[in-house]
Amino acid sequence: MGNTELDQLIQKLVNATNQQEKLSAYKSWASRYDDDLNQKGYVAPELSVSLLTEHLQHPDAAIYDAGCGTGKVGSLLSKQGYTNIRGADFSDAMLEVAEASESYAQLEIADYTKAIEHDTHSFDAAISVGVYCKEFAGLFLSELVRIVKPGGYVVLSCRPVHFDGYAESDIETLVESRKAKVLNKRLAVYMSEDDSQAWYIALQVL
Repeated sequence: MGNTELDQLIQKLVNATNQQEKLSAYKSWASRYDDDLNQKGYVAPELSVSLLTEHLQHPDAAIYDAGCGTGKVGSLLSKQGYTNIRGADFSDAMLEVAEASESYAQLEIADYTKAIEHDTHSFDAAISVGVYCKEFAGLFLSELVRIVKPGGYVVLSCRPVHFDGYAESDIETLVESRKAKVLNKRLAVYMSEDDSQAWYIALQVL
């Protein structure tokens, strides 16, 4: 995929107004997704995994990868010895690629405009890279915190367009309600080729 076409696809996804638009784009992109984003210098998975493993140092920890896509996060965690990773995504096509990575103990379909179908305190940690969008406001982050055990961690990377006024507000609500505390929060590179940035946040569940 050429740079112009790829830039247009990425921008379409960033600005998508509903899940159906995203599902259609990911279905056609799944087989080329990793190669195309590597071409753009996509470093969000590496930075997010590094942030998680800074806090979570037990390789048998149960980790929920929300919006796992093609499985980049799972592959990175697997290479570091983490073996109990459950991935979830709304795209069948992306999950097929993730399955081929053999990094996940289990994979499943998930719709993050709704409650996550896991019991409270089911996981030691949750991670979500570049998934949060304004359609998830008020629910997604609180659900990730809910399914993680007290003392566990939630790591999120989020583009500023979705962080400002949406994810940021959700985090403030979680902190004010004493459900979580912020351990790390920084703005850093998202894709190196176009100098785009994202917020990287680590929360500890209370």
